[in-house]
Amino acid sequence: MAAEGNIIPQIWGKNNCGREEFPLRCRKIRKMEKLRTLWEFIKFVFNPPPPEEPKAEPLPPEPLTYTPATEETIAEEYVRAARSALRRGETEEAQTLCEKALALDASNLFAYHLLGQALLEQGDFEGALAVYERARAQGDPLQLVEGWIEQAERRRMEAETASAPEVEEGDEGSEHKSGTET
Repeated sequence: MAAEGNIIPQIWGKNNCGREEFPLRCRKIRKMEKLRTLWEFIKFVFNPPPPEEPKAEPLPPEPLTYTPATEETIAEEYVRAARSALRRGETEEAQTLCEKALALDASNLFAYHLLGQALLEQGDFEGALAVYERARAQGDPLQLVEGWIEQAERRRMEAETASAPEVEEGDEGSEHKSGTET
């Protein structure tokens, strides 16, 4: 078959199919295939796949229903719009939206709060206090209105102190001295 110095032809042999192949490699491949098959069997026995659950029929779609808007929901939308207008700094628009909300739902405390905030931003402290008093009359289960009134009074006091003319102590003393000296 081959010359004496050549070892490669001696290692080669014929496989089961009659083809010449490297016999050691064929044995390793067959052994690996057997091990793989055994491993798959062990995995299946000790870890069987979960049984397929029967597929439920999809539920029929629910019919669309129209829920008519109530005065409360419309008032809530006005309050949301007033809150965003107040955040943008549009106090007059926030004031009109809050008044519309209160016309629809006079018990909406958030509308009173936002209306008072808009009036405070405009500098109408008395109007804000009047709005908060109306809110107190509507009923306040969470005791929020008291804090709003305190805030409005504090801001009114700050505005009054800021607008008062500052008189220096030296100026007052010189007027009195000039009046006494003659």
